[in-house]
Amino acid sequence: MMEEGVNMIKELIKIKENNNIVSIFCDEDDTSMFLEGYIYAIGRQDFLIKHITPHGLADGYILKKIDSVMHLEISGQYEKK
Repeated sequence: MMEEGVNMIKELIKIKENNNIVSIFCDEDDTSMFLEGYIYAIGRQDFLIKHITPHGLADGYILKKIDSVMHLEISGQYEKK
């Protein structure tokens, strides 16, 4: 579990450095629910996402636990839109 957390932090750092829009999936039972935006800050246990709406508008900031992330996507159709 510790290694998974370290790998997730590395992925989040890379996404932040590249200023990628990312889809963050936290509910393995409902893959239609996800957060979309830019990684703003990363801590040891949490990260802050600058959330955007499906229309590309700023929608505030959301603090999430790193260990709640099931999957990250940066090159999908939704992110490109």
